[in-house]
Amino acid sequence: MTMTKIILSILLSIVCVGSDLFAEAVTLDNLLTKLKLKGRAAVGYFNSEKEGSYRSGSFEVPDVKLQLNFVPDEKNTLTTRFNLSNLAANTPLVDYLFFEAKNFIPSLENYLSLNGRLGRFKLGTGEETWANNPIESVLPSNSAANIDGSDEGLELSGKFWAASISNGQRGVNAETGQAKAWMGKLFYSPWNPLYMSATYYDSGSLKASQSELSVAGLVAPPTGARNWKRHVWEGDLR
Repeated sequence: MTMTKIILSILLSIVCVGSDLFAEAVTLDNLLTKLKLKGRAAVGYFNSEKEGSYRSGSFEVPDVKLQLNFVPDEKNTLTTRFNLSNLAANTPLVDYLFFEAKNFIPSLENYLSLNGRLGRFKLGTGEETWANNPIESVLPSNSAANIDGSDEGLELSGKFWAASISNGQRGVNAETGQAKAWMGKLFYSPWNPLYMSATYYDSGSLKASQSELSVAGLVAPPTGARNWKRHVWEGDLR
């Protein structure tokens, strides 16, 4: 069974469990009140003079993200984020597209507080770069602490934990039938503002494909590799 079929089956199961999926009916009258729009942009002019390694005298738009959220009620959200950096064709153009349900099994709310994400979302690693973008990040792009990536899959989370299964190979709908990536995370905040977490990510067998999870800006396999994997251990204390 392909990852796409697995995701569709799980989504159908979630919808069946929550017969009252949306607490309030969405109509044409209240549709616009359920939509939320936000984004960020970095725009500038770069000049490296005649001997520079970059093209001299150019206007740049290195980071533009536009996010649209459809929030029918307090428990459910549909998120779409567009990647418009440099106002050119990007792959993927939509880097986030997922459905999120909070406490989607009401009978477990007092015990597990079970939440779910289904679609393409940011993987739960790279917490050192809490704001992982050129505008707010304090890390250079090739820093070993710069861990980033989004992937298609399913994520479940609770009050102190999160776990996900995803494709692993880089690219939208990169369905190859290979082993899938998985991630596990434990996190806890004993008191405000102390926060700590531990995370492990395993890409599964990537063969000669690129990894969806970027480390220090690197996604390509080592030279000559024909069956490589990416493992990431991460500890965070802030």
